[in-house]
Formats: sequence, structure tokens, C-alpha cells
Amino acid sequence: MKKLNKVLFLLFASWCTAQNYTGNLQPVATDGLTKIVVEPKLRSALQNNWDYFRILDMKGNEVPYALDTRTISGTGSVVKDLKILSKSSIPNVSTSIIIANETKAKFDRLTLTIANTQVVKTYSISGSDDQNQWYGLVNNETVDGLYSSTATEVKRDFSFPLNNYKFLRIDFVDKKSLPIQVLSAFVTVNLDAQDLAMVELRGFNQTISQNKSEKTTRIDLHFKTKQVINGLKFTIFEPQFYRRNVEIVVNKIRLKNRKQENYRESVTSFQLNSKTQNQFRINEIFEKNITIEIENQDSSPLVIDEIKLLQESVALISELKAGEKYTILVDSTLSAPKYDLSYLDDIIQTPLSETQITNLEKYNSKNKEKTEDLFWKTPLFMWICIGFALVVIAYFSKGLLKDLGNNQ
Repeated sequence: MKKLNKVLFLLFASWCTAQNYTGNLQPVATDGLTKIVVEPKLRSALQNNWDYFRILDMKGNEVPYALDTRTISGTGSVVKDLKILSKSSIPNVSTSIIIANETKAKFDRLTLTIANTQVVKTYSISGSDDQNQWYGLVNNETVDGLYSSTATEVKRDFSFPLNNYKFLRIDFVDKKSLPIQVLSAFVTVNLDAQDLAMVELRGFNQTISQNKSEKTTRIDLHFKTKQVINGLKFTIFEPQFYRRNVEIVVNKIRLKNRKQENYRESVTSFQLNSKTQNQFRINEIFEKNITIEIENQDSSPLVIDEIKLLQESVALISELKAGEKYTILVDSTLSAPKYDLSYLDDIIQTPLSETQITNLEKYNSKNKEKTEDLFWKTPLFMWICIGFALVVIAYFSKGLLKDLGNNQ
């Protein structure tokens, strides 16, 4: 009976600690692959574990999704849409496409989406900052392989010398064939770890204290729930010149001699310097409380104007239908799904339309009716049934043993 009670207690404890959330996707205007913007609140609800995440349609069926690897630091690249300013043609001579590089980013290739055709084209590329004076980049190159047996469009890369012209013009020769239809343009930019998009985390409390004996400044940062932290940015008001060693420490619990023991663990270190921007990418932390310790030595403490905590931007890709209502489910009893979409990175290249998650809230009695038709499909429901069955068996077994004892 003691073992049975222990099992029941563990089942009940796992049910009590399960983190369940529900939400909705904003409706999409068109069918097809869609980028789902992920907010820090969702990362926190997931306990930084995507195994727990599901998208469900109106019938309660799972809708496959994949992490958008184009914005994950391991890939080191991001796709940026380029605006096509104009298309002009001189019949039987040429077609000119002018593309805007509004941020004057440096790149040496771009990708065009071209309507399916068997035509081979000769082209030249030039660059300009004012659309009046043009400078040559590529002359009399050819592009082919524009035919696809399965799609109505193809994508082809166009290479040229590294430049940052504000405008690029591609001139296609039309003397031997009709013009081709250019649908869109984009560029894949290689990034280093510091350049990847970061989201600022908000809603934390900050306490600064000075330890005169150890000559350090201690900054304690506290969130209500655990957050994914990938970077920090410091704004220092004074002094004008400084160089300080910094360490980030978190509180941990370990088992020692069969007893729980609290200890402090250093997770990263860096240096604040008046010569730099003082923005740092760190190894990922998933914590509710962190401590920043600054070594002052014999200098006066830094006057810190602001500390920003940053999270690496993450997005999902899913094939959604216009007019369909989708529900978001976060259930900590679920295991990792296996969808085909996660293996098809090669089809996720062009800029996608976007949607986002709304009404994300913790599962409770108030929203039980909203998710009741989904709850019975989860492993949590199965474990509750098993627990209930064990209680019933234990009850009747106890009565049976009591009757046998009386008979003896």
C-alpha cells in the first residue's frame, strides 16, 4: 500500500506541476506557408522546450510546423526581401528590372523568382546611387534552367562584385525571345552571431548594491517566470573611461550526500569597455533570477543608465489556410512531434506572410470549456485515468484483504 500511495502521489504531483497554455493564431489572408512570430511569453510558457508545442485546427487535428532555421544563430544567415521599383521593356530589345537596396547593405548576389519558362536569357547588371549614373557590374552573362515540371515559378541566383549600391538594374536581352516575368527578388545575408535579430525582454525588476569590502557592484535581475536570455546591452552614464570585468552568476540546486544543496554557478563573463558598444551575446540562459557582478577594483562604481536583456528572435513556419481558426496548445506532458515539414528546409526560401499568436493564457477552470474537446487527446488525460483506476483498484483490494482477514 505504501508503494501504491507513492505512485499515486507522483502522478498527482506531475499533474499539478504540468504547465498548460492555450492561445490562438491570428487569421491569415492567403493559403500557404506562413511565418509565425514567436514572442518571449511563449518561450517562457514552453519552458524553452518545443516538444510541448502544438498547433490544432478547428477539428482538433495537429497542424505540422517547423522552426524557421533562417533566423537561428546556427545557420548564420537571414533572408531579406528586396523591393522591385520598376519593370520597363523596349519591344524586341530589352527588359530592365530596377531593384532597391534601401539600407545600402553589402552583398554580392541576389535571387530572383521567375515565372516558369524554357527561355535562355542574356543579361547585364549595373549599380547606381541616384538612378541617373549607372556603373557596370556584370556584362553579357546568361541564365538558363528556368523550367520546372512541378512548379509555376523557379528561383535563380545572380552573382556580381561585392557592392552596396542603393539601386541595382538587371537588363535582359529580348532580341531572340520574348521577355521573362520576374515575380520577386530577395537576398540571403550571411550574418555573424552579433548581427542576428534580438528581442528586448521586459518586465523584470532590478536591484543594484555595492560591496565595498570586495570592491564589486552586484546587480540582481528578477523575472516572474523563467526567460530565455541570449544577450545583454549596457548603457553607462559615467565615468567617461572604464574597463571592468563582469561575471554572470545564477543560483542552482544540486544533490549532495542525498541532500539538496544551494550553490552559485558562473555562466559567462565579459568586459565592459568605454571603447565598445557594450552589447554581448552569451550562451543561452533559461532562468528567473540572474546576478551580474562587476569588478571595480579601486575605481568608483559605474553609473549605469540602463541594462537591456535580449532574446534571440525565433519564428515558426506552418502551412495555414485562409479563414481557418487555429488553436495553440502548450502541454508539458507531450513529447516531440515528427513532421515532414521540419526536413524540408529547401522549400522555405522566399519571404513569407506573417501571423502571430494571441490570447496566450494559462489553462484553468475559466477556459476549460474552450479546450475541453482537446484535453481528452493529451497524455495528461491518460495519466489521470490511470491514476483514477489505481485508486479504484486499491480501494477494492483493501476491502478484499479485510474480508479475507475476517474469514481467517
